[in-house]
Amino acid sequence: MFFDNYKLHSEAQFNPALFWEYDQSRFDFTAQTALVVQRVIERGASEDFYAMLNLYGIDKVVSQIKEIPSLSQREIEFISNIFSIPYNDMKAYKNLMLSPSLLKNSNQKIRI
Repeated sequence: MFFDNYKLHSEAQFNPALFWEYDQSRFDFTAQTALVVQRVIERGASEDFYAMLNLYGIDKVVSQIKEIPSLSQREIEFISNIFSIPYNDMKAYKNLMLSPSLLKNSNQKIRI
């Protein structure tokens, strides 16, 4: 896995801009695990990935990724490669295959 060394980055912090619409002082990272994982995948930098892995651990992150209902093709490919998750194990991939209309650009073709 690309982020195998996440424990060496224990000081990593989430970029507050990922959760701009929430009161940072009251945000519950435990209750909002699914939101955090999806935001980091969609908009996070490497430090956000390190912070996420330090907070939740690899197993919890992978289980949350598998349940995300919608991701772009690029995000599905990236996550599949980074965390070695087969496409068919991801709900986002299955939903994309069932509804190609989920593609943001109508001219875009499914390539995965």
